[in-house]
Amino acid sequence: MAAPNSQSSELGLAAALAAGIGRQNVALFVNLANLTNAITVGFVPGFKGRLISYSFVALLPSSTASKDATLTAKVETTAMTGGVLALLTAGTNAAGETTDATAITALNAFSATQALNFTIAVSAVFIEGNGWLLLRIINDDTIEALANALGGYRTP
Repeated sequence: MAAPNSQSSELGLAAALAAGIGRQNVALFVNLANLTNAITVGFVPGFKGRLISYSFVALLPSSTASKDATLTAKVETTAMTGGVLALLTAGTNAAGETTDATAITALNAFSATQALNFTIAVSAVFIEGNGWLLLRIINDDTIEALANALGGYRTP
């Protein structure tokens, strides 16, 4: 059996088993009025993995015109290539409205002890509104454990 390579593709090993193996969706609650310059929102997932995309889904709409905040995805303090989310009143003023971050193309891998962070840049602070930051993450520990169980190993 050839050694599976789960690093080169999201579904490298998972395609042989089942779509979505190792994929997790994580939701972080965000109060838009709390997004200000020089703060960071984030957490430590506790496993080795990759952030593959993220978006914001409005729960309580914002209504005050011309408000905006930009989130930049980082591993610790290193910005990912892509992964910028521009939140505007126009994209958060209806419940369920979804705004996607730009495509993440590199520097998105993290270790079990590293934090996924989102730094904030604000031009005009939101007054109201909240929602969910939905993160789509690949758990590479899970994929690696499956590869080892199948007699293969993961190559970088």
